[in-house]
Amino acid sequence: MQSKIEPAINDRGTQSIIKGSKIEEGYIVWSKYFNLPNKRILFYAQDHEQKTTTLKIYSTDDLNISIIKNIMEGDFRFLCIAPNGTILLRDQSEFFKQKLVKICPKTLSVISTQPWKYNRYAGVIDNERFFVIRKADDSFKNKKLERCLLVYKWDENSYVNTNKIQLSAHPNTAGGDMSDIRSLGNNRYCCIMRGHNTDEFRVLLFDFDSKNNEVNELGIIQPIVQVHGCSSSASGELEVLPNGQLLTYHDCDDNVQIWDPQTRRCVKEWNWADVQKPDNFQLLCLKIMPLADSIHLLVSQGEGFFLFNTDTLELKKIELEGHPTLEYHGNHHILANGQVLATIVDRAITKDWIRVLHFDLPEMVFYRKQIGVNKQSQCVSSRFFTPVSPNEQTEPNLSSTVTILAKTPSDDDNRSRPV
Repeated sequence: MQSKIEPAINDRGTQSIIKGSKIEEGYIVWSKYFNLPNKRILFYAQDHEQKTTTLKIYSTDDLNISIIKNIMEGDFRFLCIAPNGTILLRDQSEFFKQKLVKICPKTLSVISTQPWKYNRYAGVIDNERFFVIRKADDSFKNKKLERCLLVYKWDENSYVNTNKIQLSAHPNTAGGDMSDIRSLGNNRYCCIMRGHNTDEFRVLLFDFDSKNNEVNELGIIQPIVQVHGCSSSASGELEVLPNGQLLTYHDCDDNVQIWDPQTRRCVKEWNWADVQKPDNFQLLCLKIMPLADSIHLLVSQGEGFFLFNTDTLELKKIELEGHPTLEYHGNHHILANGQVLATIVDRAITKDWIRVLHFDLPEMVFYRKQIGVNKQSQCVSSRFFTPVSPNEQTEPNLSSTVTILAKTPSDDDNRSRPV
């Protein structure tokens, strides 16, 4: 999509009102937040030196003090969250004796443990069932490309494989992967097909007929491949917008595309080279996260946060006053109401701890005011397959000690003024 972009002018400069921040224990690359039902947030962190995994649950009304905390011995990797909040982890403390661990969302206690395979991704069907995609032949020596979908169901205190469904789509190389399974709602899903040492980057769309246990492959989206080389598993990234559209990009490349999953057509496209950029914006290790209105994107990289408007193609620097020298390489999280939890490196604190900033944006304040905070039926983080009902979309207490209100420049004074 070709558009003439005029530079954003902001004589007033950006502003931010700092309410506070908090410290969490955990390595920056292994610390994440996840949305849970009933106004809850899960914090997950790993300590590779101590060989422990920490789980904490917070209420969105108070993101400073955890309700429950559990420190588990071992290397547990996140797998998925069921609609009722049940957490599934993969215990890979012993690589050849991995385990599937089911966690209670109310107490963070272990419900069950059973032997498991090597899958890193899962798609949730309902509270009792989930699926994984893996090689049709599990042997390590298998070089065939075929993939299958395996359905697991909770039955008498363990998950049992109930179906094995052959897929026609598969990566183009033996070392490729089908990963990043995302829910599109109504038993519809998508996942990335990546090559190994290739620039392969495709997105498979499919639905699952839960009554007949059948998979219908709806088609494949073919984003533009990376121009400047590729890593061993390529660098294509996929995000699901709250309105159901798909966003594809490369973390170190120029092109970004938005797709209609129904027609599998590209509905919007831009190159960062065509966008008027702040001086410190670089095409290096970008992370793009959709915000609640499906128009604005939060863009992060080592130099900070940026706000991008997909309608106007305007890119603005987000100023967080008081935190100019922090490193923004963490796994940031969008709350259901559009506010941001940013996990960042702060050299002033212990190296194994991270600083968490909770900030709001005037565009999201304006959006919530437009639709009403209790009507945000679309403000759901589809990355984690956790549906949130409209009456759960209440706004976190902005007087919390972990809140920052960050302002970005705007041509509309009313829109840029927080309410």
